[in-house]
Amino acid sequence: MIIRILAKTRDDISKTAIDCFSFMHLMFGYFGFLFFNFMFFFTIGNFLNGFSLLFIIFFSIIWELTENIVLIRFNIKFGNRKDSVFNSGMDITFFLIGGCIGLISFYLEFRFFLILMLSILYGMLVISFIYYIRIKSK
Repeated sequence: MIIRILAKTRDDISKTAIDCFSFMHLMFGYFGFLFFNFMFFFTIGNFLNGFSLLFIIFFSIIWELTENIVLIRFNIKFGNRKDSVFNSGMDITFFLIGGCIGLISFYLEFRFFLILMLSILYGMLVISFIYYIRIKSK
């Protein structure tokens, strides 16, 4: 069995390690880490980086289960495709990588933090869109 890393056609989406939605998982991991960290700060009064990363992992697992059970059942998922176990594992990994980037950027000076945050948001949206258009045309 050959494991494909990069989705090159529409049929490869949700079966390979990296598809057009992987970059969105990275972005949601980044912003999810920041969200959870600030929620801890506003509720407890302290930033809890480790717990924020654990929440990212927990949230990504819940999301993958919801995506592949609930969204499939109600015909809401893109192309009504069930993710492979390999793709779901990589999606969780992308969530975690995004959270780690959020952790690193959290210690930057605020000005650089904003620049990095906006660059990641813009870059991931552009990359996802271009990649999706490229796959859709094949």
